[in-house]
Amino acid sequence: MDKNIKLADKYDPAEDCALGSIAMDDKKLLRKLDWHLLPLMFLTYFLQMIDKISINYANVMGLQDDLGMTGNDFSWLATGFFIAYAVAEIPQGALLQRFPVIKVLGANVFCWGIILCCSSAAKNFSHMLALRILLGLMEAVIAPSLTMYTSMWYVRAESTPRYGLWYCGLGAGQIVGGLISFAAQQAPTNMSFGGWRIMFVVIGVVNILVSLLVIFFLPNTPDEAKFLNESEKRRIAQRLTDDQAGVGVKVFRLRSVLEAFGDLQTWLLVLLTILITFPSSVITTFSAILIKGFGYSSEQSALLNMPSGVVSIVATMVSTYAISKGFSRWLAIDLLLLPTLLGSCLMSFLPSGNQGGSLAGIYLVNTVCIW
Repeated sequence: MDKNIKLADKYDPAEDCALGSIAMDDKKLLRKLDWHLLPLMFLTYFLQMIDKISINYANVMGLQDDLGMTGNDFSWLATGFFIAYAVAEIPQGALLQRFPVIKVLGANVFCWGIILCCSSAAKNFSHMLALRILLGLMEAVIAPSLTMYTSMWYVRAESTPRYGLWYCGLGAGQIVGGLISFAAQQAPTNMSFGGWRIMFVVIGVVNILVSLLVIFFLPNTPDEAKFLNESEKRRIAQRLTDDQAGVGVKVFRLRSVLEAFGDLQTWLLVLLTILITFPSSVITTFSAILIKGFGYSSEQSALLNMPSGVVSIVATMVSTYAISKGFSRWLAIDLLLLPTLLGSCLMSFLPSGNQGGSLAGIYLVNTVCIW
């Protein structure tokens, strides 16, 4: 907030009047911010989803056979990832407090790419488990970093629709991930380095390229944005100050943490997040193999998993629009859990021969993948 106040102190409405304008055109300013910031924010969230579900598609492409996995080995790949993801939230949050948000995010995205490229060379279950744990540690940064970064540019009323826009990367990742898996399966089967290994390399290289774009093209703060003039920077600072939002003072206070954990809403939110993670982990890890179990080929499984992404995008956009218009955030979450429950019931209780109903269940579960 201190940076906002310093810039806001320089904001002089009379100066704008002298230039022939009574006030900054906020709509024009917001469009400018959206075009410069949201594409890369969307892209990073999109990539973290592809990184997560890559193991899902690799599973139907022969990963378990190639690595000599047995029993619950594949389940442990998912478990290791999500445990690491949860454990790393606190240290990643500490890094975001100490260093520029964009630099921390960009460095982590670069590491995602390196880890995925290394995953293509895994020789056994132990290698892959270690790499998935590392990936979980690095991907824990994504939600807090993008949330913090959004709040550095937009007032609270404007932040919600922006959260929804970059969060649609989750559904887009499921759609594009299916296409990448399908394309990788077209490689000759007699290749020593083919199938899922090619998929990991392609996704890893894209992650590395995007990390460079994030580091070098996204400004750390509005004050450092080269695409803004001084008047626009001052206007952003003024708006954030009036809204009591912005970059804030990065000071860790134990008292504030204890106060947060003394709030019942905090514990309810923690519980909700944990419960939502269960079906979400099924979606990202097992949906393709579940679809294959309905009697489809590996290629068909990759393509039939793509509508899950469409459902996720629709659920995200509908809930985001409703919340931005004043609809209760908690009620929106509760309502979207209803189709998730229905989908879970369809997957659990329908006869195994009912392919259409089982597929509908998998698609409906994806409504849970929203905030």
